[in-house]
Amino acid sequence: MSEENSEVVWRLPEPLSVRSVAVDEETSILVRRHGDPDGLRLVFSHGSGLAADLYYPYWSLLTDEFDVIVYDLRNHGWNEATALNNHNVPTLITDHDRIMRSIDAIFGEKPKVGVFHSLSALVSLLSPLNGSPFDAGWEEARGAGRCHCSPL
Repeated sequence: MSEENSEVVWRLPEPLSVRSVAVDEETSILVRRHGDPDGLRLVFSHGSGLAADLYYPYWSLLTDEFDVIVYDLRNHGWNEATALNNHNVPTLITDHDRIMRSIDAIFGEKPKVGVFHSLSALVSLLSPLNGSPFDAGWEEARGAGRCHCSPL
């Protein structure tokens, strides 16, 4: 790498909290918390072959006002590589559902808004939970004083 291209563009801050969520007997997913724990909760994940950290330039703009929860899909990002035979959409859907339930158990129950890209969006849409862990009530959140923002 040439010296002119070695400049650091951004650095990820240390999360406020990193928790491990067991999604099956052999696999755990690391869930990270950034931002304002008192803010409206946003849950971020990514597409296949990527990692949630890649979206830091985007979600970092939201950490002053929101409780930002970030996780990587199995075999991605901060997570250990596990058996490839379990790297499939049905397993990722089960992982998603366990992570959504665990976020409330770990950090306390409150409304959540999912912010997903590509594969993580597909997994959320195919989940039997049918979006029930999420609250799309921007008006209610703003009216309750939890959010001083406009819809994304």
